[in-house]
Amino acid sequence: MNKDQRHATAAAELVEQVGRLIYSSSFKSGLNPAQWSALRYFSGANRQARTASAFARFHATTKGTATQTITALERKGLLRRLPMPGDRRSRLLEVTPAGDALLHQDPIGALVDAITQLALEQQQVFTACLENIIRHLFHR
Repeated sequence: MNKDQRHATAAAELVEQVGRLIYSSSFKSGLNPAQWSALRYFSGANRQARTASAFARFHATTKGTATQTITALERKGLLRRLPMPGDRRSRLLEVTPAGDALLHQDPIGALVDAITQLALEQQQVFTACLENIIRHLFHR
């Protein structure tokens, strides 16, 4: 293994470790990691993207899996379905006030805090690097 491969492997292992730490801390407040991710997604998504199909596409999962996560959040009173204006078949998903309140306890906040410790330029480079990595992984 050459020096570049060693650095890349070390970086990949660190990213994996960060993912494991966030994942394990995301069994909190009665939610699992997928539910936290969905709640976060619907909180920040624009109106057109607040559907089960758009959520499934964004998270590279099946519509059935996405629907199970959404249904669980609805049962917990954290999401609600509203009629989609102009489309009787689709439903718009909206975070409820209880969901908004719960997002203040989002386990990803610890990661956000850690990233804000970086200088702004470092944050921008870090974000660009992660975006490039994600694009590469999606196009494999």
